[in-house]
Amino acid sequence: MTPKERDSARRADVLKGGGGDFFVAPNPSANPNAPSYEDPLKSQVGTYDKEIELVAARENVDPDLIRTIMYIETTHGQYFGLAPLADALGISKTILPMNIYASLWGKLGSRSDLEIPINNITAGAKILKGIIGNLAEPSVAVVATLYNALDATSVSDYGARAAAVYKTRPWKNQ
Repeated sequence: MTPKERDSARRADVLKGGGGDFFVAPNPSANPNAPSYEDPLKSQVGTYDKEIELVAARENVDPDLIRTIMYIETTHGQYFGLAPLADALGISKTILPMNIYASLWGKLGSRSDLEIPINNITAGAKILKGIIGNLAEPSVAVVATLYNALDATSVSDYGARAAAVYKTRPWKNQ
């Protein structure tokens, strides 16, 4: 199966909430350290904490897993700090705060729906829940790796970083 075929098949299983048997191999070489471009001041976790709690309860997803993904997605890259502007102008491929690809996850809402933070967080939580539903042993590193790249076959640096963020919960220091 090609990576594109694996991505497509897994996306269908995620949207169903189960039915697949995803396997992602451990990767002791995956780097859990913050990349040089991570900017904790850009985190939107504190801004949306009430929404995270509401969505986590409604979707039955660990709120700290949602916070972890949001933390990484809002502190990494961001088109040199211009991601919110790019989102508002509709020119970015993804939409913060959960960095949802509207073109790939359109069944979870239209682009305009996903621009509303509570809908965006809900879509992110549904993706996380769907990934978890397809794993025999869901760890933060594996779930995050798949959130970032559904075609992954081993834990990525993103997944390793997510496991470290989940453990340290840096949003509590803000």
